[in-house]
Amino acid sequence: MSDLRSAVKGEGDGLPDDIQTRVTEFEHSIGQIEDIFKSLERVPLSDLHSQMSPLDKAKLDLLGAYAVNSLFWAYLKINGEETKDHAIHEEINRVKSYMSRVHEVEDKAKAPRLDKSATKRFIRNALWDAAQKTEKTNKRKSFNEDDETSNYDRGTPSTKSAKFSP
Repeated sequence: MSDLRSAVKGEGDGLPDDIQTRVTEFEHSIGQIEDIFKSLERVPLSDLHSQMSPLDKAKLDLLGAYAVNSLFWAYLKINGEETKDHAIHEEINRVKSYMSRVHEVEDKAKAPRLDKSATKRFIRNALWDAAQKTEKTNKRKSFNEDDETSNYDRGTPSTKSAKFSP
């Protein structure tokens, strides 16, 4: 890191301004990452895990694995090694697949729950109303049919089929 600082601070090296700016930003980002890791080192992992839910534990472990693998990938790229065929690419993809599984579990936990007892009451009442309507309709039909049959049996036409002439 000292070579990086001397290259940025030394104006006689002939680095263009935009590259000097990017190197300075990169150095600042690396410093932030170091601070985060130092704060994580202060508290033992077992203490962190004891205070977390299983989902949060998985997220923390995946974050650590992804960070370490990404930093190793960056190290390989900086040293000019080919990373397409390297095992680190497969490892990063594996960690990403686990991260997507955690997101799916998280989304399931946030999904609305079905109140089974309320659903049963709603369906029972809706079916009861439909059954009552059907029963009333059937009673009306059977009454009308009985009425017409009884009128025909008596030899008089029903009121529905009677024609009135003026």
